[in-house]
Amino acid sequence: MTTATPIDSESARLARSALRYLAEHGLPPTPERYGQAWRAVGGVVRAAAIGPLVAEAVRQLDVGHRNWTLARKKQALARVLACGDDQVLAIRLRSLVESWRHAPDDAAVETAPRGAAGAIDAERLLADLTSLLAAICETVPRLVEEEAWVRQQFDAIRANLGSRDGQPDPRDLEQARVLLRRTAEEHQRLLKLRRDSLQMMKTMIAQCIEWLRGLTASSARFGEKLGAYIGEIERADDLPALAGTVRGLIEDTRSMHLEIESSKHDFAAAAERATHLEQEVERLAGELRSTGTQLMTDHLTRLLNRRGLERTFRDMLAACDAQTRPFAVALLDVDDFKKLNDALGHQTGDDALRHLAAVLAAGMRPGDCAARYGGEEFVLLLSGAGARDAAEAVRRLQRTLAADVFLHRSGPVRVTFSAGVAEVRRGETLEQALARADDAMYEAKRAGKNRVIVASPGERLIAD
Repeated sequence: MTTATPIDSESARLARSALRYLAEHGLPPTPERYGQAWRAVGGVVRAAAIGPLVAEAVRQLDVGHRNWTLARKKQALARVLACGDDQVLAIRLRSLVESWRHAPDDAAVETAPRGAAGAIDAERLLADLTSLLAAICETVPRLVEEEAWVRQQFDAIRANLGSRDGQPDPRDLEQARVLLRRTAEEHQRLLKLRRDSLQMMKTMIAQCIEWLRGLTASSARFGEKLGAYIGEIERADDLPALAGTVRGLIEDTRSMHLEIESSKHDFAAAAERATHLEQEVERLAGELRSTGTQLMTDHLTRLLNRRGLERTFRDMLAACDAQTRPFAVALLDVDDFKKLNDALGHQTGDDALRHLAAVLAAGMRPGDCAARYGGEEFVLLLSGAGARDAAEAVRRLQRTLAADVFLHRSGPVRVTFSAGVAEVRRGETLEQALARADDAMYEAKRAGKNRVIVASPGERLIAD
């Protein structure tokens, strides 16, 4: 085995001189011009072997390569030309030219800046994953909380079936039975989805923890390697050593980049799955909320039913008490409804009730509520209204009903109602307030019907 003896390479000296000659005379770096420069500076023997390589290297200086600045190219070429061995000079020069000529987009990497970028990407991903864990920790309690709400819906169904007077409308019973079956089915679907969702959340949390642990370890190792590479670069005294360090840095940076990209992909896929599950859970919960709304709605008039009335009364009373505002209830009863049913039939009676309900719903003040209390009786909840204001609001509804005539196929049918109004006293329940309103309503019946009487201490108003 023979080794080349390091000498003060005449070829390298002539090559540097030829490059200076080209630059000083403004000549293009073609092989022919480089041969001319070589001969001009005294080169005779090696021009044919070295000249084309140097000429190509000079040409590649002006070609743009990703992550290769002109300064870096000149620095690399100068290091190659500083080689003291003719054979090594030719090998390194050819290798440099080939690396520039066939360099892919990501072949060259800036040392310190790219290493720093990899560390920054890792830190950003760690922050994103930590944020995801925080979001998951907020979502899981919400899901459990929602399960308690679903249980309340079944309590609402049972309460709806067990009315206080023990005689619910048969149609209400049938509706409750259908809704119970439907809600039970939706409940089972929701619970299964919740279990799947929670299991997925647990899996995601475990994956996130593993990603965080792996990235943290990789980032730490990469930081240590980066520091070691910086030290090696500072200590490098020849091109081979420097080239080996750069290759190692490039490979480690590429590995870190691939690991980050893989984690980002996994992170995005997990986030997408979590979003899909959350949307599906919200959809089913919305359907259950809709079912709960149906449980509080009268099937005939689409107003609140007895249960909806009780819940809304509690909510409105609490709001008025908190704001120190008055609150009133009105009990309405359709005049001569039995005669209407007997004369025109039950279907017409139902149509008349629907017509009255539509008038009430359209004519109420903003913030007020209407409910069907049973049979031909209706209740109005009037927020922020004292006795006089509530009575006036009910009188306006009477006038609206008189103007909006109920039409039957046999002709117009006059529909009226009598009403009693009671301002809710402090600590009074719905039943107590309605009992006073009921007394006032029957007094309005005895006074001639289609009237409003206020059941307030010391005051009685009659409206014709």
